[in-house]
Amino acid sequence: MPRTGSHTEVRPKCRKDSAVCAVPTYFLTRETIGNMAAMLLLIVIAMPFFLFAMYEKNGLPFEKIAKAVIKSRFLRPKVRPYKTENVYEYAEKQYDLEKEVKTIINEDR
Repeated sequence: MPRTGSHTEVRPKCRKDSAVCAVPTYFLTRETIGNMAAMLLLIVIAMPFFLFAMYEKNGLPFEKIAKAVIKSRFLRPKVRPYKTENVYEYAEKQYDLEKEVKTIINEDR
């Protein structure tokens, strides 16, 4: 079954971007820093693009996982207090208010 969705569209773009960034860097730096160092630099520059293109966990691509991690670690509050809504308390208050209104009405008569 062929894969569909944005992940299949991202892969070729990331591969192209890695080649556009890494290969010229190799050719421009191999004379000054040496062939081996230029090759390592090419790998270091291309690695993030391949990470975006190839990494997938539980059916989610890397950018969605990274977005969820950033939201949970940095954007949302660290402590999320659990607050309950006591419906019984509201009903009890309403009953007391209605009782008070009835006593006020009965006093006026």
